[in-house]
Amino acid sequence: MDIDDYFEWGINITLTKEEIPNISIIDNKLFFIAKIISYESDGILVISLDDDVIFLDVSMAPNQGKYVSFSTLIDNVSLYPVEF
Repeated sequence: MDIDDYFEWGINITLTKEEIPNISIIDNKLFFIAKIISYESDGILVISLDDDVIFLDVSMAPNQGKYVSFSTLIDNVSLYPVEF
């Protein structure tokens, strides 16, 4: 999964106390809850959504927290097939 969007804290990404990964759709937006794996010095937040690892371009490092909630337009998300 690739998410082509820029995330700004308090705008389209926040820390959350919810600890169950989730994806929901409301209107033309996807809403995610995912576990934080790490924040890289180049502005990339690495998250886990069940078995998927996703890289998000974020405005700054998150404050302490384990999970994030973020949203983006459906058109910003690309799914790629995976062969097992």
